[in-house]
Amino acid sequence: MFLASLIPLAKDSIKDSSLSVKLSMYFSICNRRVLFTKLLAVGIDVSKGKSMVTILRPFGEIVSSPFEIKHTSSDIHSLIKLIHSIEGESRVVMEHTGRYYEALAHQLSAADLFVSAVNPKLVKDFNNDSLRKIKSDKADSVKIARYALDKWQSLEPYSITDE
Repeated sequence: MFLASLIPLAKDSIKDSSLSVKLSMYFSICNRRVLFTKLLAVGIDVSKGKSMVTILRPFGEIVSSPFEIKHTSSDIHSLIKLIHSIEGESRVVMEHTGRYYEALAHQLSAADLFVSAVNPKLVKDFNNDSLRKIKSDKADSVKIARYALDKWQSLEPYSITDE
């Protein structure tokens, strides 16, 4: 936070208070951007026996392009290790479709990850401004991760009682 330490020095050396305010706002924005880049959104498109996973950060940074995991304990454990190994606060979001999501949500939640199972209609309607409809597991997992970033503060944590 070297830049933040310069604010008092800059304020003391600048006589024009409007410039001082602008500098303060600039450094504040820079600090927020640093905090935002620590967020980690994991979007999971769940289907029978397998899931497509995408990991994103704000500002379009792709941490992990879409990849497939099977619903085996070894694949789920590998996913948990991957998420824990990446710096930042993570939120895992998946649609609660059928019963396929339940075992995966339960295991991720048991591994001390924030998991949110959301209504598929909310994700479907999210940012639906494209004339071209792309429907694939990869595209869906990316959309779910983008939804997680956009709705970060309002995501409800998954609970075993949700099943």
